[in-house]
Amino acid sequence: MDCINPPPLTDQVLVAFVEQAADPSVETHLAQCGPCRERAAALATEFHTLRRRLFRAACPAALELGEYQVGLTSSGRTAAIQQHVQTCSHCTHELNQLNAFHQEVTAAGEPGLLLRMQSQIEILIAQLIDTLVGSSSRSPALAGLRGDTPQQWHYAAGDWQVILDVQPDPGQVGRSGILGLVLGPELSPSMTAQLWQADQLLATSQVDDLGNFIFSALTPGVYDLTLRAATVEIQIPALVV
Repeated sequence: MDCINPPPLTDQVLVAFVEQAADPSVETHLAQCGPCRERAAALATEFHTLRRRLFRAACPAALELGEYQVGLTSSGRTAAIQQHVQTCSHCTHELNQLNAFHQEVTAAGEPGLLLRMQSQIEILIAQLIDTLVGSSSRSPALAGLRGDTPQQWHYAAGDWQVILDVQPDPGQVGRSGILGLVLGPELSPSMTAQLWQADQLLATSQVDDLGNFIFSALTPGVYDLTLRAATVEIQIPALVV
């Protein structure tokens, strides 16, 4: 079907919209034009899949970051990791966590505990296994772009499962909220949920004893969700809200 409000939006403009870098007139066009909305949904799905596959593909492994933190990497790898960390907020955040933990265990007189803990940190990339989008037949990507249809996404990561309900925020028009539930072998009282966008940490939510967490007042866009505990990190990249 052709665009009902010519000229049709180009793929470049639609990609900018998915990345929240488009002119406001693009959103107006999409609200009126079903064919362009469908193209935007298809591009959002491709973007979601690509980011999920490439998310942190160039990052050093968690254990290597730990070795770098305590000076155990070779000079070549040390220089490469140092250069990488300068432009990667995810690795910078992990190193800050390791440094804080190092200071704690050193103060407690257990310097060897850091290396033991590093080898126990498990990094898991969650995989989408089920999607439910309200009672509509539209694709999840399209509903996420428009922000007007409740969604439920079910992810699996090893022995862990994460269920996300994305719904319009009743307190703010045009914004959404995420209600999350973590199910796993052993919920940690220190587990936190972190919401990122464009490598910037936007919000942190504490996961309660039952595995629940919440984010509110989110504008439409693509986010990365990270669940962190002492021995596990679950990453859900390219979450279209």
